[in-house]
Amino acid sequence: MKLTLWTVAVASTLSAAALAQAGRPEPFSRFTIRGGLTDFSVDSRLSRYYSPETGFIVEASTPFELGELAITGERATFTSVGAAHPDFHGTLGMLAWRYPHQLFGPISAAIGGHAGAMQFSFQDSVINAGLRKERELLLGVDGSLEARIVSALSAFVMVEYSHVRLRVPVHLARVSAGIGYTLPTPLWLRDFLR
Repeated sequence: MKLTLWTVAVASTLSAAALAQAGRPEPFSRFTIRGGLTDFSVDSRLSRYYSPETGFIVEASTPFELGELAITGERATFTSVGAAHPDFHGTLGMLAWRYPHQLFGPISAAIGGHAGAMQFSFQDSVINAGLRKERELLLGVDGSLEARIVSALSAFVMVEYSHVRLRVPVHLARVSAGIGYTLPTPLWLRDFLR
């Protein structure tokens, strides 16, 4: 009896996953390159000391077995409030997974999560060179809306929220907007990634 229930549960799960993937692109069949501007917002702990400037985002994503995988890079300058602390460049490198869903016409939405690191590069020559850079783990969630403009060109808006693991953890919220370009993955690279 237990084996029968187990078999039914596994078969149901696999058929649900297969139905969810119906109409989805093949894994690694295409790459989408995105770029745009990012507006950073920080929590009250960090905002007492730093004010972030508008930064930029660069991302490459591809369909995966379930959902979409992306490698994302973001950067912004954090300026000291009152010049009491050295300014720093905040650079984020993340691996993201999202589950996209076609809403209507050329518009799709995606939700997911990301993990990576944030590097703090302090801009002060007085600080020992070995201490000017610090990297910390970050984890978060994100969502996006994307609209196809023409066949390979799209516009996107993305919202992200991250928890940066400092001694006193800080939270970053970001809103990004820009354009994306989708191209087919070369066969040799698709075979390698599979």
